[in-house]
Amino acid sequence: MQSPETLIESIKSKTDLSWADYANLAMAYEKQGRIQEAINTIDKAIKLNHSNADLHFDLGNLLRQNQNLPVAIKAYRNAIRLKPDHYKSFLQKPTH
Repeated sequence: MQSPETLIESIKSKTDLSWADYANLAMAYEKQGRIQEAINTIDKAIKLNHSNADLHFDLGNLLRQNQNLPVAIKAYRNAIRLKPDHYKSFLQKPTH
């Protein structure tokens, strides 16, 4: 498995990033503690693949880490709307 630094450099060297590239890049940023950059990057993945429930779930987790619970809940709700049996969202969704 590549280090976050190596993965980031590998992905950023590409000229045409896919939604999966952005998702992987966001997770690498998260591992480095660069949560806001991870949020911005996962947003790019969602723009390319807005119907992917896992991306919305990942966004919710990142927002929760960034102490933005109201927006995290919206992201989890989007994941559930797209994939009603998305059990990870149900289990980790903050209650308010």
